[in-house]
Amino acid sequence: MKTELLTLTPVEFCLGSADCPFGGYFIRRFRTMAETWDNCRRVDWLLWILGKLEAEGIPEFAQWCADRASARASDYAARASEYASIAARASGWSAAYYASLAADQVTAGESSDQVAEIRRRWGNPFTSETQTEQKP
Repeated sequence: MKTELLTLTPVEFCLGSADCPFGGYFIRRFRTMAETWDNCRRVDWLLWILGKLEAEGIPEFAQWCADRASARASDYAARASEYASIAARASGWSAAYYASLAADQVTAGESSDQVAEIRRRWGNPFTSETQTEQKP
């Protein structure tokens, strides 16, 4: 892990990164990366941070996600079908609205599960109690 990055402010941590501008707005709300980490609910942003830190265990996390998606595929398909049915009965813009809402509903639970798993595996890499090594 790149320990020299653990003491940077959020702005310093992201300096020189041309990634998503929305992430830049998010990080400016916090004084420390520990606060940023604790308040982030986006899996992609947490993984970007872990990647920048060169944290170990990211491929294993990806495999965990793939295994869960495979195991839960039939549940996702049933929920997506239900939401698609609702969207099909609507008309015009409301059909698009319900379809997009359905997609969010289907993935929201999985996203929060992934965030919880990231926090279980890595804790908060920016606090002293989790800087020593990755959790199993």
